[in-house]
Amino acid sequence: MNTRVTVILAGRVYPDVVGGAEIFAYRLCKALRSRGHLVTIAGALSTKSARMYRRLGILTSGDFACAYEHLPRGVARTFSVVALLASVALAELHSHTTVFLCFGTHASLVGYPLSRLLRRKFLVRCMGGDLISLGREAGSLNERIEKAAYHLAFSFTRRAGTIIVMSEWMREYLLSFGVPKRGIVKIPNAVDWRPNLIKEGPSTSNRRLTLVYVGRFVKALDAEKGLELLLNAFAMFKRSHPDTMLVLVGRGLMRQEIIALATSLGIRASLHLRDAPGPDQVGEILRESDVFVFPSAFEGMSNALLEAVLSGLPVVATDIPPNREFLKKVQGSVLVGLSPQAFCQGLVTMVGDLQRRTELARRSAVELGPFYSIESIVCRYEEALFAKNPAVQTFGGSSC
Repeated sequence: MNTRVTVILAGRVYPDVVGGAEIFAYRLCKALRSRGHLVTIAGALSTKSARMYRRLGILTSGDFACAYEHLPRGVARTFSVVALLASVALAELHSHTTVFLCFGTHASLVGYPLSRLLRRKFLVRCMGGDLISLGREAGSLNERIEKAAYHLAFSFTRRAGTIIVMSEWMREYLLSFGVPKRGIVKIPNAVDWRPNLIKEGPSTSNRRLTLVYVGRFVKALDAEKGLELLLNAFAMFKRSHPDTMLVLVGRGLMRQEIIALATSLGIRASLHLRDAPGPDQVGEILRESDVFVFPSAFEGMSNALLEAVLSGLPVVATDIPPNREFLKKVQGSVLVGLSPQAFCQGLVTMVGDLQRRTELARRSAVELGPFYSIESIVCRYEEALFAKNPAVQTFGGSSC
């Protein structure tokens, strides 16, 4: 095809963490490259992140990442636009770009002006964190600067030819901010799915029941990711189910805070923290476990939740709009309220009928896998990136 795409990644202020958006960017770029497209990634990343992304294959020798970690942390996300501009300029000098795809509204601070200057097509893949920032109250000067930058970035995002969202809830949220309905296309996250990668069934006969969480340990005890809720719920659950292990898979700045809370709750011996694996190893860890637990209070569409479901793992998750929207298609899942007591009761409900719920979860993985596979989703991205009028498409329209 020989079509050039520049994917713009606006780096986070967490230098050693790969999140769901980065994992999806890796899968998407890998799939686009395999289908003959010329993909350049330009990013404002920390030096450590750039090295890690290159090791994982997210960045290759033809991609560009400029560092910004020398800036004060509170304003790094705002001023990383300077590094981002430099990296995109290098990418444009390297090759003629057909279309700019921005991961996150922050990236549109660079993507939109350059698309106007160079007369290129401009798309934005919106993320759940973007919507949190739009609605969050700002207190300190750094927070006010960052929020102002987000509102400026969002004003650029609204000018994109297409805004890609992962869920109906995200679409409705953007509409409430005045984004035209015609400009929004819904395309979900994707996984490298194969039928032979689905979990066989409960494997608790000879070992402890294992609950697993996958995500970043960043602001871990804030309500957003819900890890404090999860640890308190697990402490309650352990009283009636003492032979249970909780595995937290991830990396981030709050690891010691998690350990301290687990110790105070008396569950440290039953808590196992595992380092975040590469994008292609998450499924293996999930299949070693019995139940996936997902305590987030806010998401766009969780990559980890999707991965767990398509691995055939039964799920206990918080009853928030994007989870509800996705899990209504998934048999065997349990939705719970945003409290430790409700989450604990959800775990009791799950393990009381684990054999049947695991079998239902396996059926759902078989049914949904082809729809959410990267091979299917990359076709929808091709339509959005290269079609003359992608915004008139409906979700799940054509396939390759």
